[in-house]
Amino acid sequence: MIEKTPQLYNTQKVPGNVWNFTKVRFRMKEYQNHPTQKPEKLLERIIKASGNINDIVSDPFSGSFTTIKVANDLKR
Repeated sequence: MIEKTPQLYNTQKVPGNVWNFTKVRFRMKEYQNHPTQKPEKLLERIIKASGNINDIVSDPFSGSFTTIKVANDLKR
């Protein structure tokens, strides 16, 4: 039986184990008056890891529409 050689991970799709992002604060450009707003960089990383260009992104609660904005920027 011949075993396949393991392939390297695609670093564009597989993020690391530790993610460091700052909380969205009042004076930040992306700030919206919403209690659970997520940083755009966090959502960008999640969307990139979860799909490809032209895929559909679902955000059923859409509180501050940050996910929709980031998905649109990434052509999703």
